[in-house]
Amino acid sequence: MKIVNGRFSVEISSGFDKFWCYNIAVTCGCFDGDGKRTGFASAEDTVADVGANMQAPPAGYRTPRTVTFETEPCSRLLMYIYIIPHTLPADNDIAESKPFDLKVRVSRDGERVFERTYTINRWSGASLELSIPPEE
Repeated sequence: MKIVNGRFSVEISSGFDKFWCYNIAVTCGCFDGDGKRTGFASAEDTVADVGANMQAPPAGYRTPRTVTFETEPCSRLLMYIYIIPHTLPADNDIAESKPFDLKVRVSRDGERVFERTYTINRWSGASLELSIPPEE
């Protein structure tokens, strides 16, 4: 396997109109070609405390909402993405609380190396683990 080092750029986004009901936290370990951790990167976008039960988005909130960050040069990432609901859907009807899409894009030195859309449950949020590039 060829070891490629580079600076990773991560973008996590959603155009879901009620994405303001969720906090986003990302932790990311950076590893060299031998599997040793060489660094750490993280990002967080908190709208409200868990249990806030907000009735409307905060002033100035815009969609799509995007969280981005960059890493130091490395060869591989092990990333954990947490989508944490702070305000649950107001309606108990499942048909009114359908899942929403979350896009994750990762580039290394400007070249896209990963892109995937995840379906997120509106009640539970999500915990995602990603290895970039995937381990062989």
